Amino acid sequence: MTTITALPEAPSTNDPANFATEADAFIAALPTFVTQTNAVASEVNANAATAATSVGAAAVAVAAANFKGNWSALTGAAAVPYSVYHLSKYWQLLSNIADITTKVPGTAVEWAEIPTRGRSSASRIYMFNNF
Repeated sequence: MTTITALPEAPSTNDPANFATEADAFIAALPTFVTQTNAVASEVNANAATAATSVGAAAVAVAAANFKGNWSALTGAAAVPYSVYHLSKYWQLLSNIADITTKVPGTAVEWAEIPTRGRSSASRIYMFNNF
């Protein structure tokens, strides 16, 4: 983990006797500060990507545990947690519905697509059928 070295005290026109010395020290510290800040930003972005992947994997796991099958073959009420397969994608139910046939995944706001990027179709099918 990269740390950012604190900058020296910034120069102030209220202290004219030390302004030049403080300005020189402050300016001299800026290249290191920029390098360290950019390194931290890269680490934060990488951590955010890792977290997003983990959230996606967790959503897939929760949905897989509640997988009901092909949406087109289902009827009746549906209650959260509930997931289906439709339009070559997996969908997670966000709120309870009285009649599943009236709320089409990919169209109705009651459904959210489950992220499965980076997985082949075969691995997605295996994953959902083996939970």
